[in-house]
Amino acid sequence: MKKLFLLSILICFFLPGMAQSNRYLKASACGLIEAHEINIPNHLEQSITFYLMPLNLGSLTVVRNTVHELEIVSMQIQKDKQYKLIAPNTDQAESIDSYKKFSMGMRLQYALSHLFLPGSKIRPAVGVGVQPYARYTSTQPLSSLGFPVRNVLLGTSVVFIPRMIIIRGERWLIDVNVPMGILDLFWQRKVIQNPILSAQNQSNIAVKSTWLPDLLQVSAGVAYRL
Repeated sequence: MKKLFLLSILICFFLPGMAQSNRYLKASACGLIEAHEINIPNHLEQSITFYLMPLNLGSLTVVRNTVHELEIVSMQIQKDKQYKLIAPNTDQAESIDSYKKFSMGMRLQYALSHLFLPGSKIRPAVGVGVQPYARYTSTQPLSSLGFPVRNVLLGTSVVFIPRMIIIRGERWLIDVNVPMGILDLFWQRKVIQNPILSAQNQSNIAVKSTWLPDLLQVSAGVAYRL
């Protein structure tokens, strides 16, 4: 009798949700701005990076007023990056230099959002997401002020995501969302090819967590219901 009662609860709660779920295949483009600040020997480094990710693939599953999103970012195109070196305990910039950069990496995202106005064609939503990422970067200075740099970055970001979903017919929808950083945790190994330094001092490792990081994304895409 108890087993039958538990089975009836599962049927009442889970099967209606599964029956009402809609699964979409999504393609989107995303722009990402992020900033990292790292203490390494003799100076504090601040960097601001802009990425354009033109093709992201993922899926959306809409269950009643809940949206589950899984997205894979497999390609990143990065514009020039600017370093600003600041002497410790001062506000005086030692140098500002621009670099050409080659970057390859992957960023995943799983997001869970609450959907408002589920019956309308324009549906606002808010949610949270987790974004593990990995990236390898090689930079070449455009002037004699800097040195070639190789960088490996592994991390995870937690983001708050306001979202707008626009229904276009029975099969299509448009999804626009703006993930904003809540927490960023990363491990970084950087090798600065400065011939003045010893081989040991050319390599630096940093582990850092940042609340409310300077992380902002704008993503727009279309999705097709399977």
